[in-house]
Amino acid sequence: MICVGDVERDVLEILQKAPGTSGYYTEQKLRTALQECFDYVATKMFDAQTGGWLDDIRYFDTTTGDSVIKLPANMALLKVVRYKVNTAYVPLEYDKQEKDSQVGPSDGYTQQPSRYRLVGDSIYFNPALYEGGANYLQLELTCYPPRFMSKLDSIDSRWNPCFRNYIKYRTASILVSHKRDFTPPWQQFEAEWKEETIKLIDKRVITEGFTRPFGG
Repeated sequence: MICVGDVERDVLEILQKAPGTSGYYTEQKLRTALQECFDYVATKMFDAQTGGWLDDIRYFDTTTGDSVIKLPANMALLKVVRYKVNTAYVPLEYDKQEKDSQVGPSDGYTQQPSRYRLVGDSIYFNPALYEGGANYLQLELTCYPPRFMSKLDSIDSRWNPCFRNYIKYRTASILVSHKRDFTPPWQQFEAEWKEETIKLIDKRVITEGFTRPFGG
């Protein structure tokens, strides 16, 4: 498993700096630059939505009578909502009847869900759920990139070696951007890995299939 600290170490080796260096190469500045690079690659992943780079499927427990289910904090885009009926997960439609009458939460009326609505940071069902249980609600969603808080934070396999190679060179470039009249000697490597990163992201969309990360 690759951790944030592994990538930070690679960046410092490019810069020929030791861990704990002060000035423009502090741990906080290194972490901020690294996060910026991950966010850039994630933006390209968002652009390639049909590729499913940042997509995830999550399950939630529900209880009979539930009407509001809180969404995951790192959700960026909700693609499909499904609810368990017998042994199958049935897709629900988005409820656009905002002006229709609503059943009050104290009325005790429930039904098998067929529609849902997004309200704030939650999914809203009206009437409330007729039946609930473990993993009854399935969400297919796109997630924001991870927020790095520690060197021990893991980087999952979607951020494959190709992406990480571009990220480490780009992070190094950000950290030396304060230097005037300085051309990073790794500039060509950064450009080459950026090109390969974009090609790999686009290729997954074109093929509409799974591309196994090399070296993963």
